[in-house]
Amino acid sequence: MKKGNIADYKAFLGESGNLDAALKYLAETDLAAVEPGVHRIMGDDVYANVQQYNTRPWEEGAFEAHRQYIDIQFVASGEEIITVAPVGALELTEDHFSEGDYGKYADTVRGEDYVLGAGDFLILYPEDGHRPQILCGKSSPVKKFVMKVRL
Repeated sequence: MKKGNIADYKAFLGESGNLDAALKYLAETDLAAVEPGVHRIMGDDVYANVQQYNTRPWEEGAFEAHRQYIDIQFVASGEEIITVAPVGALELTEDHFSEGDYGKYADTVRGEDYVLGAGDFLILYPEDGHRPQILCGKSSPVKKFVMKVRL
């Protein structure tokens, strides 16, 4: 897991071409003009799942993880908490890896909270269980880009 701000995205370049493409998209695109939905940047290798929602209490969320993709969870507007815990410390409860590249996990550990405001992102790898969309004090609207980056 890596945390950053889009103003410093160049410090995160060089790990892979797909990751570079996703970060450059976030840095160089007018994100306010992008509507919710799936937007292909490099076919199935790099795409954005643009979401708008109101944050929710921690208890209403669930841990998830992926095996074929890295997630870049980028907050375009608003503020939320994403809790991160090692997949090895979590108990798999729903296996959707073959058809949807995600699994859901039971709350076997609390994990560590990361507050993300506008411009902040987390890069989450397959070993990083994550619980997104958690409120910071009170529920508020968020626009988020979940960049899916094929390994």
